[in-house]
Amino acid sequence: MVSYNGKKMTLGQARQESFREVDTHEQAHLNAAGQYAASGKVIDYDANGIAVSGHVNIKMPHLDKTNPEETIKHARTVMVAAKAPESFSELSSADLNVYAQASATLAQAEAFKAQMGNNPFAKKSTNPFA
Repeated sequence: MVSYNGKKMTLGQARQESFREVDTHEQAHLNAAGQYAASGKVIDYDANGIAVSGHVNIKMPHLDKTNPEETIKHARTVMVAAKAPESFSELSSADLNVYAQASATLAQAEAFKAQMGNNPFAKKSTNPFA
């Protein structure tokens, strides 16, 4: 018997429950990331085979001055993906860091887009969906 999340269970049960929890969390990130997911789910295990953490690599947004609308879309998608697990208490420090980075890029892109809108000489977007 082992203790997992304050419950006594067999090692096999702990392995199954831990995998289910970590897999569900990472699948939420993967589903929300869509085209910006740079990898599948990666799950890390301890010496007993219990899932202890996981991650999905995400393509982080960078300000594209030629297409700030795409940067905005990208940043918003990454922000949703970072917070995709159902409850805020499930978010890791890495999840919050990704959210904060994407949020900062979103602010840059929105400011740049607004600046372009006030510049009569700036090239306007030809994106019909912007």
